[in-house]
Amino acid sequence: TSDTIMASLKVVAVLKAFAKPSPDTQVKQGDTAGILAFHIVNQNPLDNASPPDTISILTVTLGQGPDSAIKSVQLWYDSGAIGIFQPSIDILRDSKDISGTSVTLNFAIPDQIFQAGDTRHFIVAVSIYDTAILGTQLDMHIATGGIGHILTGNVPETSVNSLGVMTIVAS
Repeated sequence: TSDTIMASLKVVAVLKAFAKPSPDTQVKQGDTAGILAFHIVNQNPLDNASPPDTISILTVTLGQGPDSAIKSVQLWYDSGAIGIFQPSIDILRDSKDISGTSVTLNFAIPDQIFQAGDTRHFIVAVSIYDTAILGTQLDMHIATGGIGHILTGNVPETSVNSLGVMTIVAS
């Protein structure tokens, strides 16, 4: 006789976000520079049973420094995948002006489908006012659960932040 064993397996995407070293440690008054570099990866195995996941929104939070120094914050696709802000080759995905006391910004990320094994690289950049106070230090991060996606689970599981802060210097 033979026995048949049936197993039921629930597979969910395993998106992970990883910070890279800070793309820029200084920004000149009136200039734009990268403040946060990170990549998102679907760590599911490369097989037919692993469903894709889609991210649709990314929430970035100002962790240090006055929002009054920042004119706008942009989300860029890091075309070089090296964590260095290069506006001539990186692709602007979304931009938000800072108004009032905004410290949390939601960026739309249209149609970012992650198949098993896929990786995407991003940079968050800040544009600084010409009148920003010299020596001011800024820092931004993605809070736990700050990446909106279709399948279950918090992405990221813990806050994602590039090492170090950005300092405003003279132009």
